[in-house]
Amino acid sequence: MKSLPADRKKRERPFSILALLLALQVLFAYAISKFGIPENIFSQLMYLPIITAGYLFDYRIGILSGVIAELLIEVFATESLALFQPQRLYAASFRVFFFMSCGYITGKIKQKMDEMKIPANHPKIHPFTQLPYWGSITEEMNSLLNNHKILHFRFFLIEISNQNVLFATYGLDYIDKVNQIIIAKLKSHYKGCKLFLVRLNTFAMILPEVRQDVEELVRLFEQPILVNGIPIYCEVTIGEASYPEGGQTADAIQKNGFVALNEAQLHQKPYQQYQPKLHNPEISVLLGQFQNAIQNQEIEFHYQPIVDTNGKVHSLEALVRWNHPVKGMIPPDQFIPDLEFTRITNILTYYSLEYNLNNMARLYQEGFNLDISINISITNLYQPDFASRVIAILAKHNFPSHHLELEITERGFLADNPECRSNLDDLVNAGIKLSIDDFGVGFTSISNFRNEMIYSIKIDKSFVEEIHANPANQAILEGIIAIAKASNVAVIAEGIEKQSEKEKLVELGVDYLQGYLISKPRSYTSIRSWLIDSSLRAGKLPSEEIPEK
Repeated sequence: MKSLPADRKKRERPFSILALLLALQVLFAYAISKFGIPENIFSQLMYLPIITAGYLFDYRIGILSGVIAELLIEVFATESLALFQPQRLYAASFRVFFFMSCGYITGKIKQKMDEMKIPANHPKIHPFTQLPYWGSITEEMNSLLNNHKILHFRFFLIEISNQNVLFATYGLDYIDKVNQIIIAKLKSHYKGCKLFLVRLNTFAMILPEVRQDVEELVRLFEQPILVNGIPIYCEVTIGEASYPEGGQTADAIQKNGFVALNEAQLHQKPYQQYQPKLHNPEISVLLGQFQNAIQNQEIEFHYQPIVDTNGKVHSLEALVRWNHPVKGMIPPDQFIPDLEFTRITNILTYYSLEYNLNNMARLYQEGFNLDISINISITNLYQPDFASRVIAILAKHNFPSHHLELEITERGFLADNPECRSNLDDLVNAGIKLSIDDFGVGFTSISNFRNEMIYSIKIDKSFVEEIHANPANQAILEGIIAIAKASNVAVIAEGIEKQSEKEKLVELGVDYLQGYLISKPRSYTSIRSWLIDSSLRAGKLPSEEIPEK
């Protein structure tokens, strides 16, 4: 006996189910007439085939099933009311309305659920770039991982970091052309590579070859791309996770690729390879706890003195600490770098200003006329009301504005942004001092010395650490100090731990010194005692005025 073809079986299956549901309704109706089941119980039983019909087929079959259910009730009902009595007609109309509504609603819900699902034949290729979507990466990686001849492959995430600016300047058509040129470059340079589209500004590349130097990949994007004769510069950030070093499964390799990409973005680097030390899941957990930590007053500040070359205390720098209830004291380098470019940094900065200006106002009332140096982020400067809020907090604590120093990295002074410039202008006009933190690292520009906003620069501690071992560092320091003095900008050297370092820096002409040689960072209570002791040992009252610059 021949079996039915598979496609015919598939076509006949829905009709079999529909017939089964109809038979179920008839069975329920027969049970009423045979066993005298009350009509209200029968009505409840009928909802089962109605809902099933609406879900398995569509809302129209659901409605039809509701009508059939009511007809069967009327035919097999055992109650004594005549068919056309008004009371029974009313009950029947009411019931059939609910039956039909139930079938309709169930069918519509199922229809929406089907629309939300990605169908099996959903296109896997992006129409403009002609690249497979992100979901195809796992398939490709699993294919490589299951091939025992493949011992190594590289996975890159390539992000065009400035694509939003390019889009705003040139429009979507140019972005599509830029993407096509980038794809052509990658395919031409890396034969056999597999490319995927992660999002409009991010590509993924799987490269079986391991011998290529990654510097070649970085150099590919150093020159502007010509689109219709217009040179367009693409700022590219690359993260890499390789097999087997960067993960043993497709999921792990992809995740670690994003870890590397995020690290490159965080430190403004063009390329970062994944390393196990980069992946610290505790950081994400800590960031999630940070806002509650502020509310619970777990965030506190310690103070490190900054003295002039005669040993007189000029100012205190407020250094954040997290007194975690479980992990104990967490140093800032474990959470500040990941926090800096999030909106949480705004919450931290305002909390820092409130916390530290309150403490400094108390010291000021005791006669310690010291500056307080507080670190802020470039993210703060993008807030239109930042300067006005800082000024309001100063007024709230009745603390003189000329005793507040805000430390900003050079990006803050180089940022070409109206909000940044406006905030900096307003802060300076209010008498607040601005200092460049970590001077000499990453974004140093001699033009900053011509910026009349700058009160001081803080030499990065890496220069101090190598002041004797590296003659080039010493020469650079001499040049920086000379230019700073000519520009009437004070120079602070931080990270001083040895007497020999202090003596050399004083010889070179720095104005202020900071480091463990002078004092470790101390809590408010401890720094207050230290200041009193220092004043008494120097034979001066705490109220003696510290000369301004």
